[in-house]
Amino acid sequence: MKIHKSNIEKILKDCIGGQLDFKTIFIAGSKVEGFGNEKSDIDVFGIFQTTDFCNVRPQVNDDIRWDVYNDRIVCNIIHNGERYDIELLAESGIKSLLDKYCAISVNNSIDVLSEDEVDFIHRIKHSRVIFGDEYYRNLRSMIDFDIFGVLLAKNYTEDYQNALEDIQGALISRDYWTAYFNTQRALEYVLSAAVAIEGETNPNPKWLFRKLDRFSQVNGDSSLVDLLLSTHRSSNTEDDIENNIIKILEQCQKINVNNQLRIKCVTEH
Repeated sequence: MKIHKSNIEKILKDCIGGQLDFKTIFIAGSKVEGFGNEKSDIDVFGIFQTTDFCNVRPQVNDDIRWDVYNDRIVCNIIHNGERYDIELLAESGIKSLLDKYCAISVNNSIDVLSEDEVDFIHRIKHSRVIFGDEYYRNLRSMIDFDIFGVLLAKNYTEDYQNALEDIQGALISRDYWTAYFNTQRALEYVLSAAVAIEGETNPNPKWLFRKLDRFSQVNGDSSLVDLLLSTHRSSNTEDDIENNIIKILEQCQKINVNNQLRIKCVTEH
């Protein structure tokens, strides 16, 4: 995907006039990461010094929609047929996020961060700088992305354990379809944990297959993506559903044990 600096600068100028005193500008999103399709947009992030951010005055017209928050301004725009999501960020908000993240040790939980904050860290990981290279490099250097993957894996593992309790309750009640759909959910959590440890940290569940597929191509191991695909088969009787639940959970437990060993290996070193 080719994105020229001049195009991004033109878009930002259309959005905020001549106020282009950024610390850095970078692009991210599914297209940059390699997952996107024709309907995917491009995310543009511009970080201002806080005092400059307070003076930003977005352009107002029918083609641009703005949402203004305390430390960020968000807009959506179409330029030359391409959709862009633009976030203008105050440097103080980024510093606050990084302070929170750096205070997390590998033995803690990532739950201290909001979903938006987790998503932003992932976007920095898979991003391309447009302007302000040195500031951008310093920003990335403050984040240990290997630890980020382990923290996500631990979070997915907790979700997996909770899903097991839901499955158990549904089976006791002989609510097999509820148990089956929760088993699918448990599988997605344990698979997400497995690839997060290996660096596939996109938190959006819609990209699970793409994460597993890329993992299989990079590592020459298609077992995880094959397992996901194999579970999407119709079951007509309660016996079929119950047997499928048992088979899937057996595979989940094997993956979960391996995940725990890998997490332990990282946290102890």
